[in-house]
Amino acid sequence: MLVRRVSIQEWQRFVEELPRYTFFQLPIWAQAYEKTYPGWKIATQLFTFDDGLQVLVPLVEKTIVFGLKILDSLPEGGYGGLLWNRKPSETQIGQIVKHLVTGRTLLFRLYHDPLDWEALKCLTKHGFQAKEGFTHIINLDKPEVLWNNLSRQARQNILRAQRHGLEVVEGDLATLELHYYKMYQASSKRWGIKKNRMIPLSFLQNLMQIGGRSTRLFFAEKQGEKIGGSIELYGKRESFKIFAAFYYEYQNLRPNDFLDWELLKNAYQRGDVIRNFGSSLELPGVERYKESMGARRLDYRYFIYASPVWKTFQKLEQVYSQR
Repeated sequence: MLVRRVSIQEWQRFVEELPRYTFFQLPIWAQAYEKTYPGWKIATQLFTFDDGLQVLVPLVEKTIVFGLKILDSLPEGGYGGLLWNRKPSETQIGQIVKHLVTGRTLLFRLYHDPLDWEALKCLTKHGFQAKEGFTHIINLDKPEVLWNNLSRQARQNILRAQRHGLEVVEGDLATLELHYYKMYQASSKRWGIKKNRMIPLSFLQNLMQIGGRSTRLFFAEKQGEKIGGSIELYGKRESFKIFAAFYYEYQNLRPNDFLDWELLKNAYQRGDVIRNFGSSLELPGVERYKESMGARRLDYRYFIYASPVWKTFQKLEQVYSQR
């Protein structure tokens, strides 16, 4: 087995040759993360086996002290995982894990593609714990089928927005800061997200600068006034809705429903077969909304390896936080 780190260009070429991939499996997310958060570095590795199997592991890493490291594939719930030119055996997955999880590995969080997570169930045999996660997805059928899959209330909301003349416009870096991030801050406060858990503006700026046409910002406008927005991430045959926000005072115009419907149609026209609505921040109302738009809940597992040293550190941290 040959193991080596790869360049951004090699990573990009490897992923683009796959029949389908998520946005997060491109280098863009990792590049933006490295650029935004000090201490995190891209550490993506390619494993080549004697039988021709190649497995790419998208990674970022952070060195804590004494060479001890935290590995993420990929952070903040991005679907990195393992990418391959054909499915590896459990033995080969074990060899990859043995190389990555060493005495210096404090923590390794592996978020795989939720449509294919069962391929990595064997990680539990190698010290990983399977954690429960879920997302909401829509299989992109014909527009008339998508419309029929909406709840009655969602269809009424979209028609209401259309009667009020809402339009979709594309944003850029200037409107990201001037308009969208203010919406995001207001929405986060409304959802009860603490300030230190909010995505920094710099990360979104880096994401758009690096991502090109794979990372796009859209707004719902009412007579030229931006009242709702969404950042869209595009993989191959898949679109991902992330960081949607709107001004609450315009809720009666249903900008979120309208924007989601227009972007659903856009994804279908692009040739996407899946639209992923992402997690719901543990907010039941957000889950109900996604299901009203025709999305179905998809349960999956992600995998975490925590070393004995890390577990001890976490226990001590809990003890001191309670004092």
